[in-house]
Amino acid sequence: MLHAIYYSLVGATLLLLVIWFLRSDWGIRSQFDLFVITWAYYALCVPVDLFLGLSAEGPFLLPDLNEARYFHTVVEVTIYYYTLAIGYVLAYALLPHATAADTRAFLAAPFWWTKVPIVRLPPLWLIMTLLCLVMAVYIGSYDGIDRGARAAMLRGDPSARLGNILTLRLTIAAVIVLIVLLNDRKQARWVVVGGVAVSLLSGGRTVAVFILVAYLMRHDVVISRQTRVLLVVGGFLFAMFLKAAYVYVASVFILGQPLSPLDLLTGRIDAGISFSGLEGIGGYAWPVYFLEKGDSPLWLGWSYVEIAARNTLPDFITGTGVPTLSMQFSPEVQPNSRLDPSGRAFSAIAEAWLNFGSIGPLLVGILFGIAAKILDTGPRGLFFILFAGMSMRLFRSDFASAYNSYIVVTGAMACLTYVLFLLWQHVTPRLRLERQQS
Repeated sequence: MLHAIYYSLVGATLLLLVIWFLRSDWGIRSQFDLFVITWAYYALCVPVDLFLGLSAEGPFLLPDLNEARYFHTVVEVTIYYYTLAIGYVLAYALLPHATAADTRAFLAAPFWWTKVPIVRLPPLWLIMTLLCLVMAVYIGSYDGIDRGARAAMLRGDPSARLGNILTLRLTIAAVIVLIVLLNDRKQARWVVVGGVAVSLLSGGRTVAVFILVAYLMRHDVVISRQTRVLLVVGGFLFAMFLKAAYVYVASVFILGQPLSPLDLLTGRIDAGISFSGLEGIGGYAWPVYFLEKGDSPLWLGWSYVEIAARNTLPDFITGTGVPTLSMQFSPEVQPNSRLDPSGRAFSAIAEAWLNFGSIGPLLVGILFGIAAKILDTGPRGLFFILFAGMSMRLFRSDFASAYNSYIVVTGAMACLTYVLFLLWQHVTPRLRLERQQS
């Protein structure tokens, strides 16, 4: 009986989402639209896998959700996902537009100095050429180094951290800044193509999607139905292909020999073909892991406040960093986590439960819904886009990691990029004048 009710709820939700997705004027035009898409994937990927008999096995020592003994806990986690969504939707819908706009104006008032004039950009071909050269240096520096060894290198070598910030992080930030500043859609699309290529070459599937979403939101793009379907289906298949290809190459270093196609299809070394295997398995496996262990420790917001505040100073500067929840709990489920100090992808549902128990997801949904409504009343500037990145990563990360990655690091590099563009704007006329005088 529980199975029938559970899968009926999931099926009804999928039907409503398909109807919403196939609207003629559909587009990712607000923080709310982005939340719905993100929630839909992370909340429903595991239930769909279980219904279809696909792999829903958590990585390393996290629970294998295909086991029947975990089904009731999986249902509980799904309820938490729905609870978070209810909190988000209610907060977004009930907060008056005028109140949200006044709140945004009040919060932005102390930052009047950020209202800098629109900068005159260098030629786009020059910018893209420089970014390609920078990424060539990055790829050449880390060629053949796996993720764990790369993370260890960045934490132990100041010169490696500096190289990372001046190559990959600065390149991604420059792409985001260009998307925000460029009013010409055609030019912005070329920037997106280059940014997505850079992200995929560096192993960043999520960043590639973020760049595409940033373009869609900034330019208020309406996508045709056929294009939407092609993007969803083609994007999923391409992402799974990249994942399988990465594991295939990594197996040479891990096992000493490449995996067979059968190993890739059946899920050996976290490469199984499934919906949750794309990015969403951790969003379920972590909450199930903690729920099976016992009661919530009721941290009452500790991880949202203290860990996030202590991560405001980027670890590529300090070299030590403050361990996020992912880093703290990875040793429990990943025996070789010391070789990969970056940790495992975490879960917003798990963090909310660890802080506030069963009411946690509802509270987090309300807070994010309020923030989204406030941002949706204003212009689609840099912070609007950075918050969208946090929202995309909400369900597969702890708050401090998402905050550090998008607000602190990407935000700081975006400001640096803008300063460089301002310098170009002021220096080039003088150089041109000196050349004419000489």
